[in-house]
Amino acid sequence: IGLPGVHPGFLDGTQFDPSAWLEVASSMLQWTTHRLTTEAMARYVLGVLGQSESAFSSLRILYIWHNPPMPLFLLHGLREVLRPEHVVDVPRHPGFYEPAAWPAGHGSR
Repeated sequence: IGLPGVHPGFLDGTQFDPSAWLEVASSMLQWTTHRLTTEAMARYVLGVLGQSESAFSSLRILYIWHNPPMPLFLLHGLREVLRPEHVVDVPRHPGFYEPAAWPAGHGSR
């Protein structure tokens, strides 16, 4: 990053400039908010496959759990881009969806 007082593994308090760091951190947060989203991941995958969003009336996703969060990130993004009613995951991962409501006064969460 090249900020004064910032070194791998430690900060030099005599050279560190908090406002310079805040400016860099703010710009990094803005960049990631716009580019590192599940929706952006889905658009990227569709682009790599040469497919447009309008090409799908239905999409079924079959995944193998090598890296557990990644398929769910992509599933979430595809459901955002293509609409949930057009994306089906196989096998269905129940923890991904909203849990059923608990009956009032029955048991504890």
